[in-house]
Amino acid sequence: MSGELRPQYLAEIIGQVSIKEQLAISISATKERGETLGHLLFDGPRGTGKTTLSIAIANELGVPIQMLNGATIKEPVDIFRSLRDAEKNSVIFIDEIHRLPIKVEELLYTALEDFRIDIPVGMGNRTRVISYDLEPYTMVGATTMVGGVTGPLRDRFRNRLTLQLYSHNELAQIIRGNANKLQVSISPEAELELAKRSRGTPRIAINYFFWTRDVMTDRREESITTEIVKKAMDMKEVDGMGLSKQDREYLRLLMEVFDGGPVGERNIAVSLNISPETVSNDIEPYLIQLEYIKRTDRGRKITRKGQEYYHKSIRKI
Repeated sequence: MSGELRPQYLAEIIGQVSIKEQLAISISATKERGETLGHLLFDGPRGTGKTTLSIAIANELGVPIQMLNGATIKEPVDIFRSLRDAEKNSVIFIDEIHRLPIKVEELLYTALEDFRIDIPVGMGNRTRVISYDLEPYTMVGATTMVGGVTGPLRDRFRNRLTLQLYSHNELAQIIRGNANKLQVSISPEAELELAKRSRGTPRIAINYFFWTRDVMTDRREESITTEIVKKAMDMKEVDGMGLSKQDREYLRLLMEVFDGGPVGERNIAVSLNISPETVSNDIEPYLIQLEYIKRTDRGRKITRKGQEYYHKSIRKI
């Protein structure tokens, strides 16, 4: 989401009502006591607002924020400078925190608990530890795979908040807000049509809105109508339920190759020629929300609703 469109404060964020309420209480109480906000761990599907909430937290506190990504942090030195230079009560945001190497995690243990970094220097019997005291700060971790965050690291976050997929009405509000900021005319029916195809995810809704705006401009139309939305989504091969070509292939494989399941995530990933992480993080959350599939101890299974969709929308193709 571009900077000028991203909400900057909690009150500007649509959806995630319970989480915003909890954060508002914690921030207010922290400021009242003159303390540092406790560390936070956000988990939930991609594109549901973890980064936006983190930026809003920093703005509500009136402090700077450092933006890091666990995938790019390979060695302790890669995060040492951010910790050392963090201002008092500032926020350090680490996206994909589940991807941190264990040696970086171990550095974070004292950094999170005691605001101190312990670095061993030397080898063998001559090893000594140099400690660096840090300014009190708030770490906000974000993950789509909370099970991938080790117990010792997870336990050092004071509060864990799970983000949910959005309703159609919430997504329509987000689309309307962006259309107003960009002075794009869009009908309420077109907003809802876009929302229905956006997989419960604000990031996808906004991307689809921009694409639909391009189609509107290309066709010399003055506003986004339901017809424009349908034409734009047909070109993306996204159906009325928001399922992509890859989603439909997932369901087809589950029905035709794996007899409805149960089947393991890895087998599905190999059949689709994608990573297991893409299966579990990008495809399955929305199919589970639609109640088309379910995860069991033995693997993935298609549900009755999933079978009905298959016979209506996939088998006939």
